[in-house]
Formats: sequence, C-alpha cells, structure tokens
Amino acid sequence: MVSALKSYHTWTACPGAAGLRGLWELETDPVLKAAYEEGLRESAKVAAESLPLALQFDNNDRQTFLLDWRALNTLWRPQNSVKETLDLARKQLDLLDSLSPRRVYEVRFMREPIFAAWVVTFCPDRAAVEPHLPAILAAIHHFRYERLYFSQFFPVESAYYRLRLSGMARE
Repeated sequence: MVSALKSYHTWTACPGAAGLRGLWELETDPVLKAAYEEGLRESAKVAAESLPLALQFDNNDRQTFLLDWRALNTLWRPQNSVKETLDLARKQLDLLDSLSPRRVYEVRFMREPIFAAWVVTFCPDRAAVEPHLPAILAAIHHFRYERLYFSQFFPVESAYYRLRLSGMARE
C-alpha cells in the first residue's frame, strides 16, 4: 500500500489490504504466501504513519457539520463528458468542504487513523504489529464516538476484534 496522494487515504486502500489478507490466509504455496505477507507488512508500515493523527482530534470540537447534502445540488448541471463530471464533482467537494469543516476534520483526524489501525492489524507478522499496538489502542480509545457525525465504527470494531483474536488486546 503506497499512497500516490500528498496525504494518506488509508480508507480507500483498506479493501485491497483486506483482500491481500484473505489471499494470505488461503494460500498454500509458501513462496506466494511469503509475498502476500511482505505486502501486508509493508502496508502496515505505511498505514502506521497515520495512527498519531487520532490524538490530534479534539472530541470537544464544535465545527459545523453539514447534515443536508442537498446544498450541493445548487451546482448541479447536466454533464456531457467524464471531464465535465469530474469538474462538477470537484466543485461540489470544494463547496461541501467549505460548508462542512467538521467533515474535513473527521476525515483527516478520525477516519484516516481508524482505517490505518485496521490495516495494521491485517499483518500476520506479530513482531511487525506489536510496536504499533499502543498507537492502535490509543486511536481506538481516543474518540467519543457518540459525538462523531461519520459512522466509521466498523473499522474500529474490526481492528479491535483482530487484536483480541491475536491475543494482543486483553482489555
């Protein structure tokens, strides 16, 4: 997992890492299994870089979160090409970001680190995961989930469950 963007977007790479973990679990050829494990190890290394972002999240932050996405419809117009569609999507995203600063805040400091925690837990190499265990648990336990707008609980529950299955989390 390597980001081609300026900042990581682990949530978009997570399905690939999950699929790679599935391939690793099913593989019987030792050469292929080792290659899959190396991919999972490297993905965990990249994802772990995002874990500290969780601690930058202020649970008392009260920025505006736009609940009614229909405000984006003010920009809608028919699109006759992929380029026009992409241009419209960019303008709508810019508008959404300006109307909903809390969304941007949660995406960066909540969604990114919790998906990163999940990706790290896909790695079957316990020695590669254990150094990140404190940061993973800190990310999981940092958030006041009842105050969040995004429902990103699946990766949190899944990361914690994987840690419990491996015996690395005993809380």
